[in-house]
Amino acid sequence: MLHRTLGQQRKNKNDSIKSYLEQHGYMPMWILMNVITFGNVSHLFTLQKESVQLEIIESLGLKSQPSIQKDLSIINTSRILQILSIYRNICAHNERFYLTKIKVPLDDIYMNFGKKLPNDVDVTLRRRLNSSQKKKRLNSRQGIYALIFIISLFMDSKELNIFIKEIKNEFDKLSQELNTIPISEIERSMGMNFDWYEMIRS
Repeated sequence: MLHRTLGQQRKNKNDSIKSYLEQHGYMPMWILMNVITFGNVSHLFTLQKESVQLEIIESLGLKSQPSIQKDLSIINTSRILQILSIYRNICAHNERFYLTKIKVPLDDIYMNFGKKLPNDVDVTLRRRLNSSQKKKRLNSRQGIYALIFIISLFMDSKELNIFIKEIKNEFDKLSQELNTIPISEIERSMGMNFDWYEMIRS
């Protein structure tokens, strides 16, 4: 895939691509990143050696708690890139965004994702969720809330507060325009029918 992309860029007379390939025989990462797709970036990460993957994770600020295993951190970072790629493609093709369900699971332990979902259970208390609680938790895990969680990982507290405010403003605007169903039904369909704005900050 990467070779085909580079070949197309070279054929289209991309000067930087042509220069490095012909004069140096290799392609620097900072130039490569300008011509490959987000999906390619996701695949490129999975192809790297473990040491390189861990350096990428650290540079992105995605280093999780010390107790998490290296391979679990790598797997979930790969899944993050997959999810971002899925939503990016949905936007690019003008498809329905807010109801999309993703089947790429993030582990609960990763960056405390499980604690930011509704109906979190402390396993030491031996309490189990009922079917309704399980469904609500799964709906949030597989919906747009997972994307919001991922984006929040790359923000500081100030940026996150602005991000949350912008999302809530969009819900308010939509609520004023709806005539046939309540906004709560939209929030339920999106897996965001809980205090997500508080959970994402926690």
